[in-house]
Amino acid sequence: MDRTLSRRVLLGALAAGTLAACAPSGGPPPSTQNENADGLTTDDGVKDVTFTSWSMNEAASKAQLQELLDAYKSSAGVTIKTPSYPYNDYLKQVILQLQGGQVAGAVQLDVTWVASLGAMGKLADLAPLAKDVRYTEAGLKVGQYDGKQVGLPWTHGAIGLVGNSELIERAGITTEPETLEDFEAALTELKGLGGGVVPYAAMTKVANLKDIVVWMWTFGSPVVEDGKIVVGDEPSVEALTWYKGLYDKGLIGKDMDRFDARALFGQGKVGLYDDAAPARKFVSANATDPKIGEKLVAWKRPVLKAGDQPQAMAWGHVLAVVAGGEGEYAAGQFVKHLTSDADTAITYFKSAGYPPTTQQALENPTFTGDPFASSFVEKVTATSKSDPLWVYPQSAQLYETLAKQVQAILIGDATPKQGLETAREAMQKLVG
Repeated sequence: MDRTLSRRVLLGALAAGTLAACAPSGGPPPSTQNENADGLTTDDGVKDVTFTSWSMNEAASKAQLQELLDAYKSSAGVTIKTPSYPYNDYLKQVILQLQGGQVAGAVQLDVTWVASLGAMGKLADLAPLAKDVRYTEAGLKVGQYDGKQVGLPWTHGAIGLVGNSELIERAGITTEPETLEDFEAALTELKGLGGGVVPYAAMTKVANLKDIVVWMWTFGSPVVEDGKIVVGDEPSVEALTWYKGLYDKGLIGKDMDRFDARALFGQGKVGLYDDAAPARKFVSANATDPKIGEKLVAWKRPVLKAGDQPQAMAWGHVLAVVAGGEGEYAAGQFVKHLTSDADTAITYFKSAGYPPTTQQALENPTFTGDPFASSFVEKVTATSKSDPLWVYPQSAQLYETLAKQVQAILIGDATPKQGLETAREAMQKLVG
């Protein structure tokens, strides 16, 4: 497959995929539906597993994951192929290949993509594999679409604020901010360090600007209410007004995505940024500061008024299986092992920082005894909730539509009210 397809072609295919998935008639051909679970539970003798992922494309996780795959190959007597794509291009590639029947076996999915891929009707219902495993209830939910368990939870947590304790201490910040006012004061102190330090490496590139949803929640916007997109309401306009204020004051980084933020954090140039629980591994992968992994601290997201509940976006990865065809059984056993075997889950947590998703692994002393992981669970994951846009198969397009307007607001091409109203109208058309 040509991996250099133009952006226009890719977006066109993505739109076609989601539109086809939403069609009121037709739907996926019967052969792609998992009406009979025998393919998952009856060994057809196939010993080849294809595992499509983005984690095998990233330095922070590739080596650690390869060790787990090698161990499974040895114990299960299978071969494993590992096609991979960069995260920012991954969803489009997988949708294109599912449409063309060019992908089979196990597929790694971000929880934000479950509805988009589930609606295509090409993923197996993995409920038969989950019934005898103590997955967390929250973990199982993020892998469900339209009543089907289309993914088994591989790692689950939230995205929250991660800080550099050394810079925070140098800036004279001794108390974790509670309110937005406290937070902005702390960012100002961090800016005062100079030396190119970015106080808050918040997302400002389109690819990751979906993070703005959490700040809209903080100001009181539900983002989606009674099935209607409500961005552009008063709380969301206030959120963007505040966010642009940070941008204009140089308190957040310009032209920043998650990869940029991690790289700068690893150089000791970022006070705070938003990331998931494995942040320690992400920032350590290419860090110039060899001790950066020891300096991470988790902060509760600041609130509008003292006493409000901090907001956090649920985060995680699931493993799905493409329904039908040879190898479905082998792929099913592979994803069940990788997600539920406690020793495997703890090994992956120790090496790559990914929180496990079964009660057995979460109660393991190796996990409970990790200060950063434990703190992150207490301060961030505990109050996390799912993004309301995830339920729409068009979520990727909704995110992109919203993000483009948020970027326009940040660079001054639209006011917060104008930009969000434009986003709302376009987003509502996408979901009908």
